[in-house]
Amino acid sequence: KLALMPEGRESALERGAETLAGTVHTAGDRSVVEKESFAGRVGSRLFSQAGEGNRHMTVCIGALCDDGKAIVVASDRMMTYSAPMNLQVEMPVKKIVAIGQSVAILFSGGVADGEDVISKARAKICGSNKTIHEIADATAASYQEIKRRKVEDTILRPLIGIDFNSWASLLAQSAASQSLAQILGMISQHNLQLELLVAGFDDSGGHLFGVFHPGISMPMDTIGCGAIGSGGLHANVRLSLGGQIRGLSMADTLFNVYEAKAAAEVAPGVGKLTDIAIV
Repeated sequence: KLALMPEGRESALERGAETLAGTVHTAGDRSVVEKESFAGRVGSRLFSQAGEGNRHMTVCIGALCDDGKAIVVASDRMMTYSAPMNLQVEMPVKKIVAIGQSVAILFSGGVADGEDVISKARAKICGSNKTIHEIADATAASYQEIKRRKVEDTILRPLIGIDFNSWASLLAQSAASQSLAQILGMISQHNLQLELLVAGFDDSGGHLFGVFHPGISMPMDTIGCGAIGSGGLHANVRLSLGGQIRGLSMADTLFNVYEAKAAAEVAPGVGKLTDIAIV
């Protein structure tokens, strides 16, 4: 694929050369090519503190190509752990999670929350032939479940000793209470600081969805690409400047996605190591 890239891009490819020695995993009739950085394989690690209000870190990117016949996804390897650890660590752990034979979910935010959402989504779709839209909706529903549980664990039970159902009944009975209004404000401001990308294929072709706070799924097929996390803005701008559309070739899209990941590295919390997969 690299041989098909236009001339004048050698310097960028040299910067990304270490990401291009990877392994190929064949899943049914579709191949997922994973590109692993050499630094990741030898275990190079970078540590920093992640404050409680600044957990929405890292970057994940997805882009349809070849008129929807393939999807290129990428992420860094910066892992964010919330309280009590409040730690960011760059390590050889992938944030591109395979779901079935032709679906990948990427997450940006707290590792524990991301793994919980993906685990619940996997359980919801296990053993059934779901469309990508249904998988994205299952991921959004799992997001809402985790968010509700966190509200119970961090706000409702510590303050007034009740669960979410009891809270709804209490609020209906005493809507004018100032104390309940303050708790309601805390609940409305609660944010998992988590975003996910769902990329995959069903009978209708390739699709890309985003899952965002407070647990909603949004299709990205028309745009054909998107990025999430603290580096999402930088990556989206780079994709736009690169003219990324779903009709581009896989070679051009691979270059654009890598370039977008490199551009996102100036954002806080984005790691230098890179994983790229082709679905």
